[in-house]
Amino acid sequence: MDRIRIERAVIANTTKPEKNKIKRPKKMVELKLLEVIQQTFPDQSFTFDQLRQKSTKGYEVLRDELYGLIETDKKVIHQFDPSTETLTFRLTADANPTN
Repeated sequence: MDRIRIERAVIANTTKPEKNKIKRPKKMVELKLLEVIQQTFPDQSFTFDQLRQKSTKGYEVLRDELYGLIETDKKVIHQFDPSTETLTFRLTADANPTN
């Protein structure tokens, strides 16, 4: 038992060699959703699927941010297009930098 205690004490007191850290490239700064919409769809309506193709965010995060822009910030409006039976989105006049 004494031998095991001594071995554990020696192991606990030894320092571990430092691991070689691999330098990884920094992540690209992700554009805010409003900026993505302003750059990609400045004067046209778009669907949620079109927006998903232009964003790297997950479905739920993207949905929550988009509806935040609609309900809270009033930067985006949404409407149902009966001819295509799809929900479309469009920038409001005060959120559109080209107006």
